[in-house]
Amino acid sequence: MYANALAVNALSLVDPNGATTSSLFARLDDLKETREGNRILWPTEAPSWTGASGDLAAIETTGLVTYALLK
Repeated sequence: MYANALAVNALSLVDPNGATTSSLFARLDDLKETREGNRILWPTEAPSWTGASGDLAAIETTGLVTYALLK
């Protein structure tokens, strides 16, 4: 999940309307979890490149996906 979030950030810069970018956004949309109060989270089991794991990695991954969506 974390690698997908990194990839979609790069693709959203170089090819924002491309088929691969759209496909990756669709994949991430399918993998999101909706929590209490309609909060969305992209959890990950793998540690992030910064060494975060568990809830901290999920927060980092969610931030990366959100940043890509804003681009």
